[in-house]
Amino acid sequence: MATSFRFSHYGEAAILVRLGNTIDEAQYHRLMALVARLQASPPAGYRELVPAYNSLLVLFDPLQTAPAAFLAALRKMASARPETSGDGPRQVVELPVHYGGADGPDLAAAANRAGLSPEEFIARHAGRDYLVYMLGFRPGFPYLGGLDPILTTPRLATPRARVPAGSVGIADHQTGVYPAASPGGWNLIGRTPLALFDPTRRPPALLAPGQYLRFVPVAEPVTTTTPLIADWPTTTTSTDWQPPAAGPLAGSGIRVIKPGPLSLIQDAGRPGYLASGVPPSGPLDAWSLALANRLVGNPTGTAGIECTLGGLELYFGQAAQVAVCGAIVPLSLDGHAVAMNRALAIPAGSGLTLGSVSRGLRSYLAVAGGIQTPLLMGSRAAFPGSGFGGLAGRGLQAGDQLPLMPSPSALAEVAGDGSSAAAAELPAASASQLADQITLRVTFLDEQERFTAASQRRFLTEPYRVSSRSDRMGCRLEGPALEHVAGADIISSGVLSGTIQVPGDGQPIVLLADRQTTGGYTRLAQVIEADLPLLGQARPGCLVHFAACTIPGAVAALRATTERLETLRASLATARQPLALVRRFKLQLLGQEYAVTIEELH
Repeated sequence: MATSFRFSHYGEAAILVRLGNTIDEAQYHRLMALVARLQASPPAGYRELVPAYNSLLVLFDPLQTAPAAFLAALRKMASARPETSGDGPRQVVELPVHYGGADGPDLAAAANRAGLSPEEFIARHAGRDYLVYMLGFRPGFPYLGGLDPILTTPRLATPRARVPAGSVGIADHQTGVYPAASPGGWNLIGRTPLALFDPTRRPPALLAPGQYLRFVPVAEPVTTTTPLIADWPTTTTSTDWQPPAAGPLAGSGIRVIKPGPLSLIQDAGRPGYLASGVPPSGPLDAWSLALANRLVGNPTGTAGIECTLGGLELYFGQAAQVAVCGAIVPLSLDGHAVAMNRALAIPAGSGLTLGSVSRGLRSYLAVAGGIQTPLLMGSRAAFPGSGFGGLAGRGLQAGDQLPLMPSPSALAEVAGDGSSAAAAELPAASASQLADQITLRVTFLDEQERFTAASQRRFLTEPYRVSSRSDRMGCRLEGPALEHVAGADIISSGVLSGTIQVPGDGQPIVLLADRQTTGGYTRLAQVIEADLPLLGQARPGCLVHFAACTIPGAVAALRATTERLETLRASLATARQPLALVRRFKLQLLGQEYAVTIEELH
């Protein structure tokens, strides 16, 4: 009798589909048949999915389709799909590999451990096709099945600080390929000249879940001049990118004078690439970026600057309109104090400074028209973990110049305090919540049963403290340890921003925008989407309380947040007056002098 699909809600915006309790190639093909059906005829509200060893995480828009209705559609689709054994034609991708030498420094030791010659080891490694179960860990990194057991090799006792891009390795019973240069503890046996991931390519990942990979030995070593190998690119062919102007303060756009501890270009994020191992990135406090953009008349997700802990100093080579929301920082325009949470007109040649944060963690600066760094995979969001997006994925540096989209906001006549006729101000009640204690509403996941009853109660009754080890990948919490019933490890499966993983030490980690797309630790609960911005402002030491929420309650909270932002957009649009370019002349006519004012409305 065939194993049945199991379905469970994964927060308010995803369904987790499981098939079996082990890693099984035949079962996996049944999952991929469901993937094909989903992609050919997606239910209303469908967004994307994350295939894994024995599961699919299917994302949808809960404001378009109710979670119960989407779940019903998935069940119907799974039951209607004919069974498949995976015996049809395989889609095989051949990957040329130069084994040994400088490209495979661990080959000889691995072969000796297996009792084989290097040639025999290579023949066994390249003598079969490997199923690509999923992509994750890093963008484009393939999780492969099918390694010959005799080739099993323990991880290195001391990981390398840098593994070259394209390196083929073995770790325990797994084999894989490093898509980009990174630290790593796998045994390196060869290297391919092909780029497994390139954010400028369509699709960006060379491999896809459900394909097969075949390693093909080649005689030519991989060198630094091999044209197809690629670390993440730092340039793009995007036509909207403009190079920095010459001179320390010359040119239009914004010049970075001081970047602060960490300032990143972020927009609404990069959805649609989870199956390629690419997280969404984007702002950790999406509400504050949305507010700042609305104040200057931008769409919600327009690219701005996420500034952590303040300390950002900018020079404006052209007139612009900006707004700063989120964590509280002192603002000054050419040395004069100006206000947060309102639209500010910046004259050309002026400097804007964000001082040190006094409350909260991240401030968001939006500019009318938006910051025009290169578009990669539909987004300008920086992804520091893999070095692309924004400015090559890195934080801003002194001397960086950021091009701006032309905007009529720059035409506003500016008063000495940075205000203008176009100024819009945020109602105090709409600003981000900044507190030393926060409460996050969560919906429990089906792995809740893997924790003791006492731990489940403790999770909802005792506070946790935000650790200083938190970053954009995850908010690490410190507090009462949560006890597992049968270990912390699971078969890796898709995860979301807001997923609460609990590793073996029992300390929860709330995954954030730059997290991996799959995870192998038990998941206790999912923070509702409406509450995620609170975590973006939670400084180390902040106390976090958790409260149980239902799926309908989570959807209602998300809808209320969306409606609140729309109401605010409408009110700010009403408050924002037409911008005027004011020209004044003196006119001599028949010996009489006249003062003439012309306003060009936009």
